[in-house]
Formats: sequence, structure tokens, C-alpha cells
Amino acid sequence: MKRSVWLIFALFIGLRLLLAFRLPIFNDESIYMRWGVGFLQSPDRWWAFMLDGKQPGVAISFGLAQLLPIDPLISMRLVSILWSCITFWSVYAIIRRLIPKSSSVPSLLMFACCPYLILFDTLALAESAVTASFTASLYVSLSLCQKPKIWKGIALGVVIALGWWFKSTAFLAIPLVVMTLFLYWKQWVHQWQRVVFGLVLGALIGFAMISPVLFNPNIDYKSTAVIARTLSMKQLFTFPVARW
Repeated sequence: MKRSVWLIFALFIGLRLLLAFRLPIFNDESIYMRWGVGFLQSPDRWWAFMLDGKQPGVAISFGLAQLLPIDPLISMRLVSILWSCITFWSVYAIIRRLIPKSSSVPSLLMFACCPYLILFDTLALAESAVTASFTASLYVSLSLCQKPKIWKGIALGVVIALGWWFKSTAFLAIPLVVMTLFLYWKQWVHQWQRVVFGLVLGALIGFAMISPVLFNPNIDYKSTAVIARTLSMKQLFTFPVARW
């Protein structure tokens, strides 16, 4: 691997660590910090955060992070930065597959220095995990199309389901996967059996991964608290169209 890539990665980490130690606490971070403490106090009630409209992965990961003997805010932000490392290497792998070598380093440098990403990769929020899930699923999709393997379809389901544990919007990666398969169908159609079988297995395993939350008897999805934080399909489609 080129030295320039490692230097960019060092810059990538350095910018985020600098912000992690200097940025004052954000309102949502204080909420997630409290949820993390709640998980540590009652780990058997890991599902309770769904009652407030949030996925349990956030509370679990940030709760475990607070076991480190450092400032809890810093430990939580380090978790977000670890997720961003997955994003970095996924983006690098995608760039290598889609962009000429002469443009790969400048593209990776622009990605590493993007202010918007630096901010959300640093804050102790769910966005960093979702971004990692999105980019990793895109990379696995491209790899599946170019070199079809059953295990890649399984990995795709696992990556998306893992992202869902942190935020349900991770499922928005599914249309991205479908689009990728459509655009590169000529590369995998001759081995479509492997692709379809892998995707089916991945969907089943992914469904099994999220089923402890979906079918948890302690969560009443018809309750007022849950419904108040749930949008209907009509609302989902009306909101962006009206704003656009």
C-alpha cells in the first residue's frame, strides 16, 4: 500500500482526535451519555431505549465505552472515530475499484478533510456507525458484482443489520445495493445463482440479527410513545417532496 494512503489516514485520524478533545459537549451527546449509564445500570433492559424511539446499539456501545478510565465524553467519541476508520478504508477500497489511480489519492484526501464528515465522525452520535454501514455495504455490493461469492451476499446482510442496531436509516442502504446490482448486472449475471443465494442467506441472517428487537415482547409498537416517533409511508414521501 502506498505511503501516501497511510499519511492521509494519519491526517484523517488526527483531525478527528483534535476535534474530539476540543469540541464542547453537544446536546444529543449528553442524552446518549445518560443512556449509556442506564445500560450499565440495567443491562437486562437493553431494549428500553426503543421506547424513546432510538435503537439499542447506541446505548450499548456508548455504555461500554464509559467503562474506560477516561473522560466518558472522550471515550464515547473514540467509539465514533473507530466507526469512521471503517468508513475510511471502505471508501479507499471503493475508490480503488472505481477511480483511476492518478485520481485516487486526491479523492481520498478530499474525503479525509471534508468538514461535515469530520464533525459527525467525531461527535458521539449514531451517524458515524450508519455511515460506516453505508460505505461498507456499498463496497461489498461492488465486490459481489465483480467477483460473485456467496459469503459476500451474507456479509452484506450482516453489515446492513448491524447498522440498523444503531439507526433504522441504515436500511436506506438497500436501494443503494439494488442500484449497484442493476448497474453492474453484466458482471455477475453469468453467476447469478451465487449472487441470489448469497443475498437470500444474507437477508435471512440479517433478519435474525434484528429480530431480538423487532419481536421483543417488552416493546409495544402500538403504544403512544412509539407511534409518536414513527412516520407513515405517506409522511415519509410527503416530507422530502414538499421541502424540495
